[in-house]
Amino acid sequence: MPDATSSSGAQEHDRALLARIREWLGRERIEPTTIEKLAGDVSPRRYFRIRARPAPGTWIVTSYPPELHSSFLRFQATTRWLERSEVRVPAIVATDPAGELMLVEDLGTESLFTIAHGSARAARLYRVAAEIAIRIGQQPGEQVAALNPPLDFAVLAREIDLTWRLFLEPKVKCRALAHDLCGALDELCHAIDRSPRVPCHRDFMARNLMVLDDDRLGVIDHQDLRLDPVGYDLGSLWNDSLRLNAEQSRQAQADRIPGAALDLARVSAQRCLKIIGTYLAFAQAGSDRYLPLIPPTLDRALGHLAVVPETSGLVAALRNELDPLDASAPEPAARESRFTGRGR
Repeated sequence: MPDATSSSGAQEHDRALLARIREWLGRERIEPTTIEKLAGDVSPRRYFRIRARPAPGTWIVTSYPPELHSSFLRFQATTRWLERSEVRVPAIVATDPAGELMLVEDLGTESLFTIAHGSARAARLYRVAAEIAIRIGQQPGEQVAALNPPLDFAVLAREIDLTWRLFLEPKVKCRALAHDLCGALDELCHAIDRSPRVPCHRDFMARNLMVLDDDRLGVIDHQDLRLDPVGYDLGSLWNDSLRLNAEQSRQAQADRIPGAALDLARVSAQRCLKIIGTYLAFAQAGSDRYLPLIPPTLDRALGHLAVVPETSGLVAALRNELDPLDASAPEPAARESRFTGRGR
């Protein structure tokens, strides 16, 4: 059962936050008629949809706690950069002087993820999304480099290390295979690190692409824009929704960036492995709703690993070790991980 004291404290915090939002909007000469709390993401940010006088329509208020002040500033900078790149993003209407509240345009409730899978409309919108990812990647990257650190070997390896500790190492009982796999994943991260860097959204998935009235797409949650390996955003788009198998994903991506098939397969494999560790970390924190997504994500990861030279020779044995592909969360390995920090 939830702790009564903590529940009461959360309610008090929400009431104080709503009062602060109303006070701030009043200073901006906006009189809210309704304030609806929205489901959040994994960050401490809080989101509210408001209706207000005198203008019709709705807006979104985002609350940034003090520890996310840098994210508050980056969202403004990445908004300006994407607008100059002719990428549709929510317009920023107002920000508070303390750097904790932001009022932005509401792009609606329909995301690419909500469009019926397999429909002609979904296929058309995924093509639109791919073109947006490519457009972002074709822009000059000098200003992006100053916004966020690039996705380098250390970050790539650290992301896979979570999956290594929580899933792969305790699941793979053959020590020789575990040793070889550890080295192969190390080489995979090095290979990705050697790829050309281009501007990337960093979380370019269907849930972050809002469908507008004219079937254009608006991009949200873009504050982590940075220089990432070529194809990273397409790898996210075609893998995070779990709507295509690994082979279909590679075909869709290869059509978009000729000559980059291996780069795309590598970033897709890394992204899928990273997601498995994230799901398991959520489960350890008490939210196990993502566990059923592990088998299809793992199957997709293995499909990508099977076509890249760093890992292709190990996939058959790895499938045997992991068969059946289940959603159980094994006990993490008690010893220190042997993966992160192996970089040459």
